[in-house]
Amino acid sequence: MIDVTPDAVPVLGEDHRVPGLYLATGLSGHGFGIGPAIGRIMADILRGHSPGHDLGRFRLNRFFDGSAIVPGPY
Repeated sequence: MIDVTPDAVPVLGEDHRVPGLYLATGLSGHGFGIGPAIGRIMADILRGHSPGHDLGRFRLNRFFDGSAIVPGPY
């Protein structure tokens, strides 16, 4: 089994419904390859630093805010 989101794009960042809960999931088998980068990005987020990337595409809220579900990786 692999974890995958409906749009095949990972979820990264804080779940604002549960303050303090941070997610890095939905890597759908690619975690081995991109795990080091995701780890670095999540470490920056948890320390309150800028991750250096626009993570808007990876926000959890995209599934709840009325956004269209656009299959990734775009």
